[in-house]
Amino acid sequence: MKNQELKPQTGQSYVGKQFELITQSHLPDILEADTNALEQEVERIKAQINEAYLAKRQKQQSC
Repeated sequence: MKNQELKPQTGQSYVGKQFELITQSHLPDILEADTNALEQEVERIKAQINEAYLAKRQKQQSC
């Protein structure tokens, strides 16, 4: 990191600037992880819906 990047802007603390730099550098990774987790959750829910549909269909056929 350059020293210039660490200098806080007017009214911004050093910690605030550090947080901003860390957030900017890691945000794409965080968003990708969140997206992957959401996609997995969607697939899990789809599987549950499919299982429920098949169970209902089997029950209707057996009656």
